[in-house]
Amino acid sequence: MRAHLGPCAALLLACAAPATPEPPVVPSSVVVASDPEPASSEDEPAPPIAEIARPRAPTAADPSGRGDACEDDAGCGWDHACLPQRCVGAASAAPEAAACDESGPPPGACVCVTGRCMTRPDPPPPPSDEGCHIEGCGLDEGAGRCVVGRMFEANRYARDVGPLCTCDAASRRCGFEWLGPIACTTVEQCWVSRTSPWHPIPRPKALRGRKFSPCRDGELAPACKDGRCTLLAYSC
Repeated sequence: MRAHLGPCAALLLACAAPATPEPPVVPSSVVVASDPEPASSEDEPAPPIAEIARPRAPTAADPSGRGDACEDDAGCGWDHACLPQRCVGAASAAPEAAACDESGPPPGACVCVTGRCMTRPDPPPPPSDEGCHIEGCGLDEGAGRCVVGRMFEANRYARDVGPLCTCDAASRRCGFEWLGPIACTTVEQCWVSRTSPWHPIPRPKALRGRKFSPCRDGELAPACKDGRCTLLAYSC
């Protein structure tokens, strides 16, 4: 039967046959999306890590040994949030740390005494190195410790509360002491220390009834004020 088909019929059959579709043309400006690949855990961003407060060198002390100026305890703080070593002024205090690479307890209380930031150590520090002489001890108020051969200014001024360092003649070491208020109702209960730094002491029994003579007995006289022993200064 195919033999009887003429040229036109063969042409019609060829035209009727389905043509193979050509792939569409994609403009170069269009990005073709591909199937997403499974996410890898290695590609995931690491969660943010809180800033870690690391140990740092101790805050430099004033050569005089005096602590930073303050008006009250709120004006003082520790030099490091994780490893506190010195009581410093609020402007120099370290902010609270979110985490600590290394940590330790404070050496005591950070307090404002007589207008200076000081460490009240707890327990008291051990005696200083050997080498002191009478009135030869220095005091580092910010660290709450005694030193030998320097920081004399902080240990020379008279006081009725706060820290002081005295030299033990036998051991030749400076011992740390924190003065608390001495309660009194009359000056007869108060006297003055025999060595510097000058400070009030309870009146010894041998001196009861004796009147202190300014300039002859010393430039600082005992007094009882606001219910505690203190000192009065005279220009001699």
